[in-house]
Amino acid sequence: QIGENPSDLVMQYFHNVVETRFESQLADLLFERRLSAPQWLETMLGLPEWRRVLYALGAANGDSTLLKYTMQRVVEAGLHVEQIASSKLAANYFPLFNDAFVAYIKVLLDMESDALTWSSEFTAFMDVCLATHYSYVY
Repeated sequence: QIGENPSDLVMQYFHNVVETRFESQLADLLFERRLSAPQWLETMLGLPEWRRVLYALGAANGDSTLLKYTMQRVVEAGLHVEQIASSKLAANYFPLFNDAFVAYIKVLLDMESDALTWSSEFTAFMDVCLATHYSYVY
């Protein structure tokens, strides 16, 4: 498309290819055989554009051992705040849900009385709450 950044187009292409071809069972098998995280995973975690790919995979493959490990690393590194609004991702990983829940409560309590903004934030909060059974614990 005219005017788009070539590196963004390439990244979007890779994102689509990875999402299309990712096989969680094969990835989990290879991960479990290694008994450690592959070096490329740490590299991907260090780059925001690749984290977006991992978030998309995590949302689509909630049962994957590799992606559960990956999301745990994301939480440990404090990187999950950039993706906290994804209700599907939060539904798959309790630490993400917990942080999203707390963050939304803080935002709602600190918010001014602007009804439109409050309504938007409350809708996002409800999406996270309704996406998972974790909310029943709270």
